[in-house]
Amino acid sequence: MESLLQATPETLQYEFGVTVFGTLYMTQAAVIEGKMPAGGRIINLGSLASKLDTLGCSVYNASKSAQDSMTASWAYEVSANATIVIFSQTDLDYPFPDANSH
Repeated sequence: MESLLQATPETLQYEFGVTVFGTLYMTQAAVIEGKMPAGGRIINLGSLASKLDTLGCSVYNASKSAQDSMTASWAYEVSANATIVIFSQTDLDYPFPDANSH
């Protein structure tokens, strides 16, 4: 994870490539007409990073926020045939940087 001044186009491509485009393409593949059974479910794994302001994590947080937003929209798009949710809260204890520690 990189801070504002360290972020590069490569950082954006990587984070959004994995989190946003990866989620998009996998979800598209799962819901292609005729491929997903009625009542099927897609569960995207999110992160609390989409809800937290953490020092040095703006690009990662933005990618997770985009994933949350897409998942919420898709839930409406496919609601007649499937369920799509994002799971964010976990028992993981990840030490996010303290925004006030600088």
